[in-house]
Amino acid sequence: MQHYIINDGVEVYPSGDGVVAVHTVNDEVHRLNETAALILEACKGVPFERIACQVRLCHPDVLTSRIDDDVQQALSLLLSKGLIRAITDRDDTVRPDSR
Repeated sequence: MQHYIINDGVEVYPSGDGVVAVHTVNDEVHRLNETAALILEACKGVPFERIACQVRLCHPDVLTSRIDDDVQQALSLLLSKGLIRAITDRDDTVRPDSR
């Protein structure tokens, strides 16, 4: 099972109705909306289902299947931008909610 964690060198700052994620290693700045920010901040060495559950709690009026699709798309985008990484085998140094 894959777990997701924010990459080292990524700093997150509040900005309006979302956040700005600064990847200090790549010198890239990414503006994220409120939902993408929630997903990014949930990446603390936890699996997809736990991240999706947090989003469902914030948006109880949205269909579960829609949320799951949106979370999967957001995770794919965050992975492609280098803001998070997926870990398959749990590393003992990475503990959920340790950030």
